[in-house]
Amino acid sequence: FSAAPRDHKKYKLFEPQQRELIIDIDLTDYDFLEVDVKRLETCDRCWPLMALAMRVLQRALQYDFGFQHMLWVYSGRRGIHCWTCDTRARVMANEV
Repeated sequence: FSAAPRDHKKYKLFEPQQRELIIDIDLTDYDFLEVDVKRLETCDRCWPLMALAMRVLQRALQYDFGFQHMLWVYSGRRGIHCWTCDTRARVMANEV
């Protein structure tokens, strides 16, 4: 952070200096899948597509951007998150 967290009320500008690049993929973002998260069978039908999306994104992040430190996390019934923790990813500007 730009200041010690305990002093956050003392400063107008209190923001992180670094943070992970997080990519969120949700099944419900894709209308063509017709996902109803309340019906488990539709979610189960879509997980192979999520696995494929993860592989494609992993490859792109590694080979196109040179990132090596990625953590894939199940984000609840609807999808997955990719936390990219490389130094270059952590110091990227928000506008990127």
